[in-house]
Amino acid sequence: MLSKNYKLSIIIPMYNTENYIEKCLDSVLNQSYRNIEVIVVDDCSKDNGKTIVEKYIAKDERVKYVKHEVNKGLFQARLTGAKEATGDYIAFLDSDDYISIDYYRTLIYSAVENQSDIVIGNTVLEYDNGAQIVYNLFDMKFDTLNGEECIEEYFKQEGLCFSWHTIWNKIYSKKIWDRACIHYKDITKHLIMTEDFAFSTVLFYYAQKMTKVQNDAIFYCKHEKTSTDVNKLSVQKFEKNIGDLKTSFGFVENFMKKVGIYEKYGENFRRWKALYKSQQISYLKWTNLEEKDEEAVMKLIEEFCDDDEKIMDGDHFSTIQTDWDNRLEKIKQNMADKSIEYISFDIFDTLIMRPFFEPSDIFLMLDPYFRKISGNETGINFSKIRKTSEQIAREDLYKNDKQYYQEITIDEIYETIHEKYRISKDILEKMKQKEIEYELKFCRQRKTGYELYQMALEMGKKVICISDMYLDKETIEKILKNNKYDKIKKIFLSSEYRVTKSKGDLYKLAYTKLEISPEKILHIGDNFYPDVEMARKQGLNAEHLKKATDVFCENRLADVFIKDLPDWQDNKAAMNFLGIRTMMGIVANKYFDNPYRPFNKESIFNGEPYLIGYYALRNAFVWNCKLAYKRYNKKTI
Repeated sequence: MLSKNYKLSIIIPMYNTENYIEKCLDSVLNQSYRNIEVIVVDDCSKDNGKTIVEKYIAKDERVKYVKHEVNKGLFQARLTGAKEATGDYIAFLDSDDYISIDYYRTLIYSAVENQSDIVIGNTVLEYDNGAQIVYNLFDMKFDTLNGEECIEEYFKQEGLCFSWHTIWNKIYSKKIWDRACIHYKDITKHLIMTEDFAFSTVLFYYAQKMTKVQNDAIFYCKHEKTSTDVNKLSVQKFEKNIGDLKTSFGFVENFMKKVGIYEKYGENFRRWKALYKSQQISYLKWTNLEEKDEEAVMKLIEEFCDDDEKIMDGDHFSTIQTDWDNRLEKIKQNMADKSIEYISFDIFDTLIMRPFFEPSDIFLMLDPYFRKISGNETGINFSKIRKTSEQIAREDLYKNDKQYYQEITIDEIYETIHEKYRISKDILEKMKQKEIEYELKFCRQRKTGYELYQMALEMGKKVICISDMYLDKETIEKILKNNKYDKIKKIFLSSEYRVTKSKGDLYKLAYTKLEISPEKILHIGDNFYPDVEMARKQGLNAEHLKKATDVFCENRLADVFIKDLPDWQDNKAAMNFLGIRTMMGIVANKYFDNPYRPFNKESIFNGEPYLIGYYALRNAFVWNCKLAYKRYNKKTI
């Protein structure tokens, strides 16, 4: 847990937002990450905002209130709040927006783990009718930026993707904020438009590392009044807006020249400026101003920017939009419920994943080793024996006790192999140890599962595991420890207690052993049945974290990735090839680690360059398959 070591200061400027400030503050104070201070800066609001904030101050000592004597604008309000900040990291949040429950924890964890100066989260646009959408192309296409990459990538997008330069969807190390703050003193005017551009340019210049988080989001609320006001822009409002543009862009230009980067990024800056000019012209076209007023506004726009270049595809980053999927957020909200004391996880495909499409694919890795130690270079495929024997072992248990179907162990599976196939126990012991070795080697942390695990610990929940895996407890514990799951209070395994989840007995045993009522446990599993359904039948709360490969198939990607493979008559034949399945398993686990990431059903690749890149690698793989087919002239490869 990080809460005792790293403090986050959250600055919330407030101006006439009494209708929204409660939702904003509730989302912040109910965060899973508790070591925060909230600094509300009242920029001379004329509504009841102060009274609302005072109620929060009375209930929570983490909330502070600062008031301007005169209205200074958003830029100065943020600076005022930042002067009061005592945290290791600093964040900014507009008072009419709000955040998902685990938002700041995931950003802080990324910042600390990666030693990042800037960490960015997702942005969800929320409308007054409740609709929530994401712009797919806003998902920045990097995991980490280092050194000069930070400022270079920032300028390369030239203002087209506003999630780069908005200040409220990120956290910043106080170290770079303090360096940047020296320059902000050059702006003394009342500034409320493009203030993010002024802030962000300096911060990105000083940043040496930037990372992002995938799953949590800030909800940027688009209120109807704000949207329709574009039609009612007056000459005076244009004067203010364009004046703000001149202030921000003038500040950035001077800063770039002062630190010596204008020559390198000046062209990007020029196009960024031209983009904002074209936006103001488009706003002007929507108004009903008289001709003389239009001419006056157009003159102001030309004074701001005399560049006539028309920026093509100015709306590129907003061309693909998808409904936000809030199911992961619901899981986290349920985890945060104060009545929940224990968070229970299934292990495989929930906390742990393998780079395979099917769990049994790992058995195919055993075939070469079996041939080597058995001296049978061209004979039996051990993988088929292993898979069949597990099925036989389960059927035998079922026949012996239909009323109380128990779970098998890995020892019983290998005993069945010995009985049915007469393979020596010495060889089978080596095979069993090799299987365990491969499990330890190939099992990897599922990032979303680990994120839920970290959140549970941060909120003071006790973590347990309830799993029907046949591996022995020692191996399971090694797998969990290897993947940083080192604070699990108790593990309940079918292979140890000899009861299964399929009839609910393993769940019942868990809460009986823990001596608590079942409703105090929230179980998270990858399969709806039996993980979720049977847990609920036993009185546990339960949530479904879908298996990544299942989501891959639901979104038709499996069909796309095996289409037109060389000389196979149908998709089933292609899926018989381990290389194809492993390739798709790796892509599925990578892309749908969070199974509830928004996916555009009208697209094939979700407007996602990474996913298209995986498909390009798939094509290279297919090309090699064709070469192999041609070389060996075989019907199957």
